[in-house]
Amino acid sequence: MSKLRMDRMNKLLREELSWIIQHKINSPEIHSPEIGIITITNIKASPDLRQAKVYVSFIGNEDDKKALKALKASVKPIKKILSQRTKLRFTPELYFYKDDTVEELQKIDKLFDKIKSEPREENIDE
Repeated sequence: MSKLRMDRMNKLLREELSWIIQHKINSPEIHSPEIGIITITNIKASPDLRQAKVYVSFIGNEDDKKALKALKASVKPIKKILSQRTKLRFTPELYFYKDDTVEELQKIDKLFDKIKSEPREENIDE
């Protein structure tokens, strides 16, 4: 499958899964205040579209493991609705993973701030 088509399929899956989780899944575990806001940040589907890694981040949540567990418990109804909405030949198996990108960027940003705040030693060769 071409890269352009894979990108379009990943985008379609991300949009559909976001909508399904927000509007169609009535699980109290997913929509509880403890979970916070679920954001699908990225999807990497296999070229044959049989599997898809779904990367999620959670805003306002301190227990990411509980949130991931709630998503994994809802995979069957999510997949069923996804198959009805997308009409793909095969509905991919969904595997949810926590996306650590935001946290990693915050760590890097703190390191840059630390470097900026340290006094510089200037080497002047005369």
